[in-house]
Amino acid sequence: MLMFYTYILESIENPGEFYRGHTSDLKQRLSEHNAGKCPHTKKFKPWKVKFYAAFETLDLAQDFERYLKSGSGHAFAKRHLIPGSRRQQLDLSSLPPDVAIRALRRLRVQKRATAAYWKLHQTTSD
Repeated sequence: MLMFYTYILESIENPGEFYRGHTSDLKQRLSEHNAGKCPHTKKFKPWKVKFYAAFETLDLAQDFERYLKSGSGHAFAKRHLIPGSRRQQLDLSSLPPDVAIRALRRLRVQKRATAAYWKLHQTTSD
């Protein structure tokens, strides 16, 4: 099954500089960012993945990316998705998908959080 990913990258040389995007091939997209093929990220390369979420549909991945690029999405990501933020992180990776969806709905993270399956994962390597 083809999955679509929404991700947050952090610059290795400029910690605190983040980029949010979506793709169907996360490893390939990270490679492109680090090779300087994206004009928005080549200035701060190299990058590492700080967070990604897998979605069953492109629409959900795009909607979540759009949210993460909004002001409230930036604040939410800083508080809950990016390791090392000041506030306690929200870790949904160990929850069953239906429970994670309900948690996200309660936080009003994503109005279209009706996908049958969301897999959220945080990278912990720095």
